Parts: sequence; C-alpha cells; structure tokens
Amino acid sequence: MDSRREYRSSAQKTHTFNNGRMTFFSGCNRIGHNYDVEKHTLRFTGDIGSTLKFCPQLHLQELHIKCLLSQPLNFHFNIIDSKIQLRLMNT
Repeated sequence: MDSRREYRSSAQKTHTFNNGRMTFFSGCNRIGHNYDVEKHTLRFTGDIGSTLKFCPQLHLQELHIKCLLSQPLNFHFNIIDSKIQLRLMNT
C-alpha cells in the first residue's frame, strides 16, 4: 500500500497516545496498538486490536491504518492554524 495517501472524510479522526497504548478512531472502528518511542520513531509491539464494524465508506482507510501500524514509523509534529498535526512516515 502507498503510505503517502491522505484520506479525507467528514468523520472526525482521533489518535490517542496514553501509557504506551495508541488508539485510532475513524468514525466507525476503534483500532489499538501498543508502542514504544525511540528518538523520532514509533515502534508498535504486540498484536493490533480492532472493533469489527463494517463501514464501506471507511473500510479502505482502516485497512491502510492497520498496514501502517504493522511497521516502525517516523513521526513529526506540525502546528497549522493553531492545531497540532501528527505526521507518520515509513522509516
């Protein structure tokens, strides 16, 4: 999968990082994964967990997120219009 895709939809997407656990919510399913941080790299550990609702309009986006979370990712924060943007990139 091309990791440079951008998905835009009216559904609010959230990433939460708390005590070594990341959760992602796309408006349909909640996806969770444990992580470690080393410098500017997120390394995901263990199995990925997810609820199993089927939402056709978000299905490809959620598959892409699961694929990204199966590998180490570099990260960078930007502030745009007073909002924090998290950018995840393949290492």
